[in-house]
Amino acid sequence: MSFYLKPPRGQINFHQLEECARQRLMCYDKICNNDTLLEISSFECLVEDSSLDRTGHFIFRLSAYFNSRFREVFLQNEAKLLLLRLNCYKEADLKYFLKKILRQIKDILEENEADDKILEVCIWFFKICQQMLKKEYLAYIFNESHKADINNNYILKVPFHVCPSLIRNRETGKTYFLSIYDSYLKLALDAMKYSRNVENTLYDDRIIDILKFIKSHYFKKIFLTLTLTLNLT
Repeated sequence: MSFYLKPPRGQINFHQLEECARQRLMCYDKICNNDTLLEISSFECLVEDSSLDRTGHFIFRLSAYFNSRFREVFLQNEAKLLLLRLNCYKEADLKYFLKKILRQIKDILEENEADDKILEVCIWFFKICQQMLKKEYLAYIFNESHKADINNNYILKVPFHVCPSLIRNRETGKTYFLSIYDSYLKLALDAMKYSRNVENTLYDDRIIDILKFIKSHYFKKIFLTLTLTLNLT
């Protein structure tokens, strides 16, 4: 599982960057068609938390920042991808990735360079991950019977302003991941307007070409779908 808290490091050539975008678009298409994670995992650029996977996510995040129409597409599909991955986890897998997220959050807090609201989300998520790493809580998350009988011992308290989507229901387990992930991504997108690095991408023709490719692929698909629908009515 990856929350994409930190961008990938190193260099990547244009061909690889283009392939990351192409495979993630195919992933979005498969998610929309309710295809299985087994098919999605066959993509080299979607190997979970790999450098190529993180590269694809961050180029799509950049696209969502510059294109308001693509923003909701990005948020919805990244949440669905996370849920697909979560549903495939065994207890040992979740434990491993919780520890990995804790290490990443520690790095972010030590660097102290993120937006204050993002730091607040990270602090609360850090606390939640610590709580979920307890043996009895992990067992509770993977016990399907808990859905019918929520035990107050397993309720995690999160401030409404940090994770507003949780106010609708008393939820536990995977719902926390999805809600906090959604809150984090929205804050991260909003904070991008303060980043010089983000603005500098407008001067990189390679990045612009990739953003145009993403926009062309996705909205061409929508146009064709609408055209087909109109022709059938």
